[in-house]
Amino acid sequence: MLKSLMVMSLFVWGSAFAQDMSTTEDIGTAYREMPDGSSRYVGKCLTHEDYERINFKISKTVLDTINPSELPKKELASILAKFDSVLLSEVLNNLDIYDMADRGASRVSIFQDFIDDLTVETLSLANREDLKLIRFNVGVGGGNGAYLVFNESMVSGSKKYKLMSFTFDGELNSCDLKVWKR
Repeated sequence: MLKSLMVMSLFVWGSAFAQDMSTTEDIGTAYREMPDGSSRYVGKCLTHEDYERINFKISKTVLDTINPSELPKKELASILAKFDSVLLSEVLNNLDIYDMADRGASRVSIFQDFIDDLTVETLSLANREDLKLIRFNVGVGGGNGAYLVFNESMVSGSKKYKLMSFTFDGELNSCDLKVWKR
């Protein structure tokens, strides 16, 4: 009995900290086939690629679209310096780009070699004013793209970033409970 109670406690405790809701969504009901043959996301992740801006609003464009490979290294370095290096590392880590880059390559070189285009915006969600969302729209691989949405918070006087949602080519890879339709 004691073992069963301990196992159940661990399961409940682990579930309390499991925030990625994307695994709870059924792909058959999360996407709707459109008359033109394309599919449209109709699932519960509020920060999914919402082109109609039904679930969120773009508060501010922080960085208009740039093409890193077309910029001189110095100019790109200046642009990237406007962003927290921890946040930029999170973007590259989530896209597994560090795994593709040469060991010891500079962040500027990595952006020039692997990122086709980049746009950065802040988002706002109705009834979720406690969230400070920043979205990276990243083009990679000559036509593929990802949206990575992070929540910025202050913890012990320093900025922390938590991935709220991550889509790649329209497919939902993760979505945090905080941006999940209730």
